[in-house]
Amino acid sequence: MHVVSAGELTEFAADVMTRVGCDGDIAAEIAENLVGADLYGVPSHGTMRLTQYAKQARTGLVELRERLLVEGAR
Repeated sequence: MHVVSAGELTEFAADVMTRVGCDGDIAAEIAENLVGADLYGVPSHGTMRLTQYAKQARTGLVELRERLLVEGAR
């Protein structure tokens, strides 16, 4: 098994998202959230989603250059 640090994985994920068209700051935020989910023990919402998100960005299914603003509470 190859072990990488959270920092290395975050850099890698941000690089992947940048290469598929994300602005750098958004790519970094996505990467931090994915790695954070892994570290928090919720891998279903972590870096296992990186390939899926990259494919969706490449095909235009999602727009990754815009920030979402969520208002209100549940």
